[in-house]
Amino acid sequence: MENDLVVIFHIELQENGIELQERPMEFNVILFKEMWIGISIFLLFVFFLNKMPVFREALSTKTPTWKQKVLFILVFSFIGLCGLYWNVPMEGGLINFRSVGPIVGGIIGGPVVGTVAGIVVGGCRVLIYHTPANEIHGITTLIQGIAAGILSQSIKCRSHMWFFSLCDTILIELGSVIFLFTAFHPSMMEREKILATLFPIVITNSVAVSLFIGVLEDSLALTERISSLTAKMAFRSVNLMIHSVQSGLSEKNLRQISDIIIHSLPNITALSLTSEKTSILSMIQKNVNKEYVDKVLQTAHEDASMLSKRYIWFSQIKSHDHVTAEIIAIKAKGNPLTHFEIEFLTGIQELIRTIDLFTRLKKEEEMLKEAEIRMLQAQINPHFLFNTLNTINYYCMADPDTAMNLIGYLSDYYRYSLSNPASKVPVSEEIEDIKAYVNLEKARFSDRMQVVYKIPENIQIKIPPLLLQPLVENAIEHGICASPKGGRIEIGIREHPTYYKFYVLDNGIGMDKETVSSLLVDTGERKRIGLINVHQRLLSIYGPYSGLRIHSHKNKGTLVSFSIMKGEQ
Repeated sequence: MENDLVVIFHIELQENGIELQERPMEFNVILFKEMWIGISIFLLFVFFLNKMPVFREALSTKTPTWKQKVLFILVFSFIGLCGLYWNVPMEGGLINFRSVGPIVGGIIGGPVVGTVAGIVVGGCRVLIYHTPANEIHGITTLIQGIAAGILSQSIKCRSHMWFFSLCDTILIELGSVIFLFTAFHPSMMEREKILATLFPIVITNSVAVSLFIGVLEDSLALTERISSLTAKMAFRSVNLMIHSVQSGLSEKNLRQISDIIIHSLPNITALSLTSEKTSILSMIQKNVNKEYVDKVLQTAHEDASMLSKRYIWFSQIKSHDHVTAEIIAIKAKGNPLTHFEIEFLTGIQELIRTIDLFTRLKKEEEMLKEAEIRMLQAQINPHFLFNTLNTINYYCMADPDTAMNLIGYLSDYYRYSLSNPASKVPVSEEIEDIKAYVNLEKARFSDRMQVVYKIPENIQIKIPPLLLQPLVENAIEHGICASPKGGRIEIGIREHPTYYKFYVLDNGIGMDKETVSSLLVDTGERKRIGLINVHQRLLSIYGPYSGLRIHSHKNKGTLVSFSIMKGEQ
């Protein structure tokens, strides 16, 4: 008899001197032993499969993907075949637990998995072993897989899936016996033999199925609890560190960050936090080997590559190749860092990087405020500065990497803009400054703005700084951004036989003739860079021929250009 109860047998275990007719109880004990040896091997499969997220997540997934279904079919067909080969031979039949594979496959993967696994295992039963009612046993295995697949959704929606798996498997096994009696029509003696092994077979297979589902269910619940705890801890840590963002990496804030890490990671042996002005070393565990900790700290500063990655977490936060903060978490040897501890420390590192970004941003903002006279000299638009700072402030929390890039663009932009207006620079530097400016504006206006550069390669001319950039700024602010649809800007230089023509073309809202005529009228105000400033600089340096030319049409766009003679550049 098999899991679905192979029916005809007359057993004499000669080597043990046991006859079923005379000593059925002793035979059942042997049967239990044989079946539970097989179940023990089966539990090894459970252990290894439990390590794979796809099997844990299958309990919470109503409809697995086809890739998952194929994987389930292969795995549970293999388990069913192992149960088929691990059997107890009997006169006229076999006892095994082959039904466990199709039933578990049906519960986890649904009707398709249960059906295919039932076909594979049942088909092998028919083709390999030849016993009375051979075809009936193969069909029974198929029915068990289909039944488990049909019951899959009702089991998955329960809170205690292992219990309902146990109950449903018992019903499936008992239903198999009824089918066997109905289809095979065993004799009275054969029925007695079926009933004699009914209890151990049903209990063994049902427990095996419920164990499989129970282990996966507990593992899934544990994963969810850990995720919930991690999220709760992360929100708590972020909440405690929010005010640190505003006040920087002071000693008080650094100590608070240390307390957060110690409270969240009590298994850490020692923790060192260092900023440019403050250094904190916390010994967390009692009876800490201070020589070991001192050696780790010394190695970290001399050659960090020599640190053991399993027991030590080391991170440096840099700004322009300068270390502004440092974190070292140390654990005792023999107690390596866990995945959770590494992820938590990585999150703290990102928070400290954000704090450092805010600190440097505030310093730069204060320096820029103090440099107001220099800004007026370079005629920089303060609205652009404050808008850019607000944009960087947003990205410091949303995307620190983007914020760092924007700070770099802002630094490059002002380094160029604050250069001596009387000097001349290669046109390539002016283009690079424009690109930095455009990248800052794109961070504000996203995909509303498209910029195209048409600059000849290897162009070797020098111009005063901030000639093209104000034209680009004017096109963005008054042409593209004023249009609800955004638009396109083309920045180019055309070489003619006797001169170079510089131009900025946009397809924004355009201007009427009155507005165009007023742009180049000097009102005496010098609060920021404007077209009049560029126009007058061109006139004073290159003469009347080189002033600005403005062509615009309402709702069509604007072209602003100027020319520089080749002998004068």
